[in-house]
Amino acid sequence: MATAASKANNVVALPTLHVRLRADLLNLGIIIAGFIGVLALIPPSRIYPVTDDWAYSQSVSDLIHLAYKPHEWVQAIAIGHLAWGALWAALFGNTFTVLTVANMAMSIACLVTFYLLLRQLHVQPGPALFGVALLGFNPIYVYISYSFMTDVTFLFYTLAACLLYIRGLEGHGERWLWLGGAATALAYLTRQYGILAIIAALGFLWLSRRWTWRQALAIVAIPVAAVVGYAVWEHFQPVPLVNIPVASVYKIWLSEPLRYLDDRLLRIGWLVSSLGLSLAPLLRLPRRAIWAMPVFALIAYYQFQSLRYTGSLFPENGNVVNSTGLLMYAYDANQVWNQLVWALLGVMGGLVFSLNLVLWIRQVGGYLKAKPSRNSHVQDAAFVPYALAFMISGVVLVITPLVFDRYWLAVLPVLMIPSLRRMGHSGADPDKSASGGDSKISPLRNWRWGVLLPLAAFSLLAIRDYKEHAMVRWQAAEGLVAQGAKVNQIRAGNEWENWYNFRSGAQHIRETGDFTYASHPPGAVIDPVYMVNDLPVIGYEQIGFLPYHSWLEGGATRQVLMLKRR
Repeated sequence: MATAASKANNVVALPTLHVRLRADLLNLGIIIAGFIGVLALIPPSRIYPVTDDWAYSQSVSDLIHLAYKPHEWVQAIAIGHLAWGALWAALFGNTFTVLTVANMAMSIACLVTFYLLLRQLHVQPGPALFGVALLGFNPIYVYISYSFMTDVTFLFYTLAACLLYIRGLEGHGERWLWLGGAATALAYLTRQYGILAIIAALGFLWLSRRWTWRQALAIVAIPVAAVVGYAVWEHFQPVPLVNIPVASVYKIWLSEPLRYLDDRLLRIGWLVSSLGLSLAPLLRLPRRAIWAMPVFALIAYYQFQSLRYTGSLFPENGNVVNSTGLLMYAYDANQVWNQLVWALLGVMGGLVFSLNLVLWIRQVGGYLKAKPSRNSHVQDAAFVPYALAFMISGVVLVITPLVFDRYWLAVLPVLMIPSLRRMGHSGADPDKSASGGDSKISPLRNWRWGVLLPLAAFSLLAIRDYKEHAMVRWQAAEGLVAQGAKVNQIRAGNEWENWYNFRSGAQHIRETGDFTYASHPPGAVIDPVYMVNDLPVIGYEQIGFLPYHSWLEGGATRQVLMLKRR
């Protein structure tokens, strides 16, 4: 009888496995085809830096010439990111286009890894595909993918570490733990707090009562070797200038903690709106939704403070999503839409975030209460990404000198996991984390895709606008150089000034010992005789302009102004 039952189970299991494998291959094909389609619509070519990737490009050049040392303006270790860029640059040339393509390769690898992680955590194929689409069309993810910033690379390494550790912890072989350790080492060598992945993995190993010293060694050996090796090497390197403004922030934290807390809450109030909007397609009303109101009231208070101080709920303050569309730091870009639209979006995002926060708290509570007796132990491997995201959130919110919306990319996929797991299990308790068991699979609801569409449309239109605008801005500044202006006389935004002037400014500071402008080295040497700006500037006259188009405003034609001091 037992043999017959076993055969019957195998007959059922094999077709099921075949169907799911076919669904996974189809979904992975959709992800890759969709990614290629986006690249065809919006090519990755560019001749200008994006945000702070000018610094990483300079470091790639140093690495290729075997002259690498920590960049004066980079806090992150970044070697795990730079080595990938250097490989591409060595093969195809060190240009912004090549580095963008290298980052795009990381981006598609990140999306595929997220899908595989979701499937490993028993998320059904439909919801897993939806989760990948929600991440891939996030405006911050799109913007960073078209740059050479470290955020996507770090996310790939951390997701890969979680996936590989979980494979090993669930009994698929010790080699997976060693591979997870390698991914963790790369995460650490990209951003220091990537090392937290070993704590999450060791925590699960201990709480699941599967602890062996052999497995623990496999988890930590490679990451610890990376930490020790880098610490020894860093000891012999010069201290970068960026430590000076960072130290000043921490000084305020220690001497005026209430002022620091107020400023930090204001910055968090700026970013939770875009975070809430990006998670809107996953929203469902929690039980006792009224508990979201105190959180929303606190967010609304700081949104009101933002209106007082900056005139916007999405100010241009270093966040990727702002009232100009996407970030152009230290540059007076034209706003898109009017402030009423942004205010409505901000309030809506704050409310959605508040409701999601209540859901997350209830989910964590259900997760912690899931143990039926004191002799039971943690079995759900989702503990690993949950614990890692919790620790990274603490670092981002409390320890980092400043907090920007792009830092949330490191935890955004994990915030999606509980809702995505529940989608395929119609009988699941809505207040407990779905275990991915044998509950009946329900189809993905179409309305969620409908909510995702506006987010995807904004992301694609905004990055298209950004690329054209940035190109025209760069061409305007180069036009001034062609007319005889010196690069250190032109103020054309953060990217232009730092790409051409940072290293000379840093050298000037080192040679003179005057650290007054350490927070912005070009300020020590730049004499802004010329400016490139979207808006007129008092004391400057217009000597030319170049047009660009804003598709977020229906294809409206706008101008980048070339200005000269009177």
